[in-house]
Amino acid sequence: MRRSRFNTAVSGGTVGTLPLLDYYTGALNLSIPANSSVVYRIPVPAEATRMKWSATHPATVELRLEQGTLPGTSGTQHWTSGGSANVAFNQPLALTTWPWLPSQDYYLRAVNSSAAAQSLVLTMAGKNAATEDEDGDGLPDAWELAYFPDIYSYNGAADPDNDGVTNAVEFADGTNPSLTGSAKYFLNVSAPHGSVGAVPALVKYDRASNVTLTHTSEAGYNFLGWLQVGSFSDQFAMRVTGTITIASGGTYSFGVNSDEGCRLSINGTALITDDSLHSATDHVAQLALAAGTYPLELIYFERFGGEAVELFAAAGSHPAFDSSFRLIGDTANGGLAVQTVVGGNPVPGFTVFQAVAVNADIYSLARATDLLDGVVYPQRAVRTVVAPTINYLGSGSVDGHFAGNANFPLQQPLAATPADFTMLGDYHIVALESLPLEVALDDTEQTWSCADNVPWLGENTVLAFDSTDDAVSGPISDNQSSTLVTNVVGPGTLTFHWKVSSELNGDYLQLLDNGSVQQQISGNQAWALVTYSVPAGPHTLSWRYLKNASLSSGSDQGWVDQVHFAQTRYTLTATASRSVRCKRITHMGRWSPSPRLARAATCLSAGAAH
Repeated sequence: MRRSRFNTAVSGGTVGTLPLLDYYTGALNLSIPANSSVVYRIPVPAEATRMKWSATHPATVELRLEQGTLPGTSGTQHWTSGGSANVAFNQPLALTTWPWLPSQDYYLRAVNSSAAAQSLVLTMAGKNAATEDEDGDGLPDAWELAYFPDIYSYNGAADPDNDGVTNAVEFADGTNPSLTGSAKYFLNVSAPHGSVGAVPALVKYDRASNVTLTHTSEAGYNFLGWLQVGSFSDQFAMRVTGTITIASGGTYSFGVNSDEGCRLSINGTALITDDSLHSATDHVAQLALAAGTYPLELIYFERFGGEAVELFAAAGSHPAFDSSFRLIGDTANGGLAVQTVVGGNPVPGFTVFQAVAVNADIYSLARATDLLDGVVYPQRAVRTVVAPTINYLGSGSVDGHFAGNANFPLQQPLAATPADFTMLGDYHIVALESLPLEVALDDTEQTWSCADNVPWLGENTVLAFDSTDDAVSGPISDNQSSTLVTNVVGPGTLTFHWKVSSELNGDYLQLLDNGSVQQQISGNQAWALVTYSVPAGPHTLSWRYLKNASLSSGSDQGWVDQVHFAQTRYTLTATASRSVRCKRITHMGRWSPSPRLARAATCLSAGAAH
């Protein structure tokens, strides 16, 4: 035990050499003789904020503590254990709370009043501003008190400023947990078949800072776009602006079909106001307009569940939706013309701004407006696009009145490279890279396309059925789908191999014919051969990976390889009796009869009818 030699005035005399007990880590494990005491000096440093110890001792051993002077064996002291056993000590220290001050010497006397030796085990655990954590939430109390009313209001998992960053992370980052704008975020970019450059390239990005990503594809791959991974289908709002043209004055009917609420304003006047929660519902109103141009604004919000919105109009007075309505912007089919401004130049279409909330419940137009304006409710992700029409469908099953739905802006891949992202959260961005699908699927006879939220991707992989390449469904979130499409003319036979790794009986890889599910698999299914008989006539064949509203399992993807369509046809042979005999054969790929064969079939059929 280290000893310090000094003299200090005390009641009844002076103190000579006393053993030291370290404020932070000091420990005692001793036996105190009968009817005697031991004394220790505890030098408390200037940075100290709380003196603590735990102790094990009988009631006949009394602990007595004094600041600045030596405690006696009896009488009044600054603190005593009061004749109780196993008494711990826990006392805050501050410059204004005498006698409990930092930067002072304290003296601890342990008095054994029994007629036998008694044991004392004591462990110091002094704290300073960096280590004091009385509520045990992993946050230093001094840090909490600098930002919050007390140490118990929030723990390390809380996010009181709703910036998507917990208090524990804000403490580690050195940011302000009560100020949204001070947060920092990670950026994770995946490009399995290419390389990505980020400017600036940082470990973490300040909130609202911009980062520019540039992609370079691996040989053989095409870059399809950037996908911001995450769920953006709930708790969002959208502002649509544009200028419509009224060619001939008169009464016009404007309509919105929306899943959740909306407000449509024309020339600054609110024409439709729906501040309620519901499934896809029509709202129609009339307005007399002279020939000219008029600014239009649509505010739409989605709380949870399915999301969909359409914006349409018709000349004349129509109290409800009918076949006269056309999507605004669809001038090819008679819709009103609309334009917006990009880079100072007018262009056809609307400007659409979508914002997703961090931790807010967006259930009203007031909250939607605050979210869009970046007031009160912090934004987790934003996207601005130019859209020819407003005909959006997300995860809902009802698509309103018009076909050709588009994904909401934040559910669309961002095609540009380089591309700019505003950091409003921890982002995972995937570069969508693909081999030509006809190569990956080993079928150059068909024309391939993709639909729904994220396209299918061709990939080189030894895990393919042919150990070379295959097509894999795109990375999607809950309530989304990724669909691979081709068109054939039957009758014929379709063969392919497929496999899936998904939530069993929750997420499916499906084969569809003209929109009807023919077969589906889920769970963890290895490569399997599928043979499907295609009836006569035109058919749209689709492979769809479909996710439900929750949970993921496995790789959360489906794969297809070695697709072949063999079309069935017939040869025509005329016999001596001028009848026609047909022989069924198959043809790989697409087929149509030659003009010569068509004429022969016509002549033979006519001859047989004589």
